[in-house]
Amino acid sequence: PEGPILTSNLVRLYQAVDRVHSGEIDLDTFLGELDWFAGMIEKNSEFTVEEPNWDELSEEEQAGAEEAAKWMEEIQQVFAQGVTEMQDALELLRQYAETEEKSILEEGVKQMDSGARKVATVGQALKSRS
Repeated sequence: PEGPILTSNLVRLYQAVDRVHSGEIDLDTFLGELDWFAGMIEKNSEFTVEEPNWDELSEEEQAGAEEAAKWMEEIQQVFAQGVTEMQDALELLRQYAETEEKSILEEGVKQMDSGARKVATVGQALKSRS
């Protein structure tokens, strides 16, 4: 996607970033929003791959299942990278409470978008495969 990835949760997070920078909200409120978003990541970061019952599959089905499992494993790695980037971005944004440096907010938002892109890519790949 061209522009930033925007879900309603990301919009709420980015609004909190803008509002803390402009002084509309205080640091405690900002940190509360970061905690809320961390909870959203935690809640939505489960990604499990079901193992097929190999004994019940023919050789041809096993070959297809192995290919699918390998694809799912690759997708799972991209998803995990995205989640980790988003969590790291939150940690970076938390540092703003100590430094109040605008560059930290900018870098945190860039990193959050990078992680969100990976997660979105996985969602699109799963939709197109099913």
